[in-house]
This record gives sequence, C-alpha cells and structure tokens, in this order.
Amino acid sequence: MKHMLIFTALLLAPLAAWALAEGGPTGGGIRDEQGREIVPGGYVAITEDGKGTIRYTPDDYRRMVRMGANFQVIRTALGRLGGWPGKEADPTCLGQLDAMVRMGREAGLKTVFKLVVYDLRPLGNEQWDALWRNSGGSQDALMAAWNKVWIRYKDEPSVFGYDLLNEPQCGLDANWPMPCMPSAPASGRSTSRCS
Repeated sequence: MKHMLIFTALLLAPLAAWALAEGGPTGGGIRDEQGREIVPGGYVAITEDGKGTIRYTPDDYRRMVRMGANFQVIRTALGRLGGWPGKEADPTCLGQLDAMVRMGREAGLKTVFKLVVYDLRPLGNEQWDALWRNSGGSQDALMAAWNKVWIRYKDEPSVFGYDLLNEPQCGLDANWPMPCMPSAPASGRSTSRCS
C-alpha cells in the first residue's frame, strides 16, 4: 500500500457550522464562483511524519475528490517554516506547499493552512509562555513564518483560510488569557482579532 497519511478533517465542522449560521440554505453563507453554497468537507494533508516528508500525487488528490472532499487542510509545521527562534527554515517546505496547493486546485479543492508545533519538541509551558510574551522574539518568528505563506498565496484563489495556531496552550500561568496574534499587513488579507 502506498505511503499516504490523510486524516478526515473534523476541524472543518466548525467552519461548516459557521457557514450555515451566516446564511444557511436560503442566504449568505460561503459561496463558490458559481454562487453555490459551500459546506466544507475534506482531509488534513500532512506534510511530514516521523519517517520524513510526505509526497502526494495528482492521483491522491483525485481520490480525495472522488471520496467527497472539497477542501484540504495542509498541516504546516512551524519549525519547517523557520518560525521559531533558532530554527532554520527547511528550503523544501514552501515548494512542497506549492505542489500541494496546485494539485488541490487542479482537483477542485480549496486549501486551508493549519499551523502546528509538532516539530518543535518538547514544546512545554515555558515555550508557550515565551510565545505569548514574545520572549526571545518567538512571536515575531512565528509571524514572520506566517507572513511568508500569506504573501506567497495572497493571490491564490484556491487558498481559503488559515488556522493560525493549532491547539495553543496556556503555558505556566493557566489564568493568563492567550492573546491573539497580530494581523499581517503585508499579507493583503485581513485577520480578525479575538474579542
């Protein structure tokens, strides 16, 4: 069996609920280029695992669509983007994302990028505190990594959204409210802040 790890994207359920709440079947909601309402459903496409980089083919993407997907969520690793102090960007990372976005678009899928910290082990309470307080430039490094992605795909119509930080943790002070990341003005896209 071909080495392929794709997981059902349950995280798209909140997006689908939002789309229905915004307009439901009779109005608003999220619409495609033909005006049809979109109910997001699809897969998380991982970029690496413990054995290395995952490579997909156009056949993999056509299979996703045959199975009913209209979205892919690309699990994007913060360390591979060079988004943590002391971590160098993997020079192949953006090329891999380009290929995944292109194959998804050609198969008819929209793309959401999901930033994960799985490649920064251990990432414990002290590191989360550093992120929230921007100690050592950790938040600046994260935003610089995102900015690379935002600028690269700002004009790509198949890129639908961004999960800015998957499963953030509170750090040592559980009472500290997790701040929202600032928006990236160079991206050409707006991001909302938490209220």
